[in-house]
Amino acid sequence: QVRLVGRADPNGGRADVYLDGVKQLCGIDCWCPQPRDRQVICYKNGLSQGRHSLKIVASGRKNPRAGGKRVYVQGVQWSAAQGQAGAGQGGGPSGPQRVIFGYTSRDDYVDSQGHCWRPATEFVLRLRAGADLVPIAFYTARRLKKVTNTADPELYRYGVHGADFTAYFTVDPKASYYARIKLCQSDRPSSPGQFATTIDVQGKRVAADVDIAATAGGLARAVDLVFNDLRPEHGVIALRFSNPRAKGQAMVQAIGIGPGTESGGAAPVSVQSSSGDAGMKP
Repeated sequence: QVRLVGRADPNGGRADVYLDGVKQLCGIDCWCPQPRDRQVICYKNGLSQGRHSLKIVASGRKNPRAGGKRVYVQGVQWSAAQGQAGAGQGGGPSGPQRVIFGYTSRDDYVDSQGHCWRPATEFVLRLRAGADLVPIAFYTARRLKKVTNTADPELYRYGVHGADFTAYFTVDPKASYYARIKLCQSDRPSSPGQFATTIDVQGKRVAADVDIAATAGGLARAVDLVFNDLRPEHGVIALRFSNPRAKGQAMVQAIGIGPGTESGGAAPVSVQSSSGDAGMKP
């Protein structure tokens, strides 16, 4: 391992990092609203034994909040220690994980089968600088009093929506998993494809432009999509939801992840293949 130790403060800027001549995907940002000395601003694990080169190149860039472009280097630390890490990454829960997006209760929701569902927190949705994710992207209040086609309407009353967001699940890196994605559309679209939701799992497209209402058979109807044989990468399963249209909003209400396989999922209907008002039935 090698660590670069430096300072971060309100005038800190950005730098690129080269390890053995290869530019690293993540650089350095020395900005911090409060001065902080001797911070680990960059590190790399898993290096082979032997000599290595570490080069830092000030880029002359800064983030919008920074007052300067300074890059501070205070020291370098390295270690030749070796260890056995088993699978290398992961080591997460080996059992099912169930989360509800937009759900803010401090208590788990227990469904009709006795399964516990927790608030979803491990996901990324990028917005403009300084934006508050919760009021913009969360459905924190129950959007529907009645949800049909389910014994557990509470799982479909909340949710998160946005143009592009990814949910992450840390899992056992040696197992194969299923994903059960729970969806429910409560509003009629104001434009074609407004709520069309494309789903990628581990970087591979599994459903494109899903017309949620058409797939469910109408508005305020619950529908599940199930995907099996999911293999973790670096101990993580990533599910990405996107809608590239102007003012388009992908959405999801809840997700269950677990080892093994599951059945019972619906066949997704795309916006292109659904008839003009297929998803508009109440």
